[in-house]
Amino acid sequence: MIDPKIFKAYDIRGIYPTEINEAAIYIIAKAFYTLFCRRLKKNNLTVVVGGDMRLSTPSLSEQVKKALVDCGVEIIDIGLVSTPT
Repeated sequence: MIDPKIFKAYDIRGIYPTEINEAAIYIIAKAFYTLFCRRLKKNNLTVVVGGDMRLSTPSLSEQVKKALVDCGVEIIDIGLVSTPT
């Protein structure tokens, strides 16, 4: 079960691993991909995946990529990216 309080007005935020974890991020990634496909009326999208320097990023990023690959997505992994300040 995904805790609904992680969904904010413009982003998804939660404490790792109690509020957001690998299982939740897998489900969320698949849902986002489905939403984008429906909105764009396309079935084959290429998705860019990047992450910040938090310790949880490698395992969460792997789950995002796994979810997208399971959907048949072509992924471009750009690795470490800066976060807005």
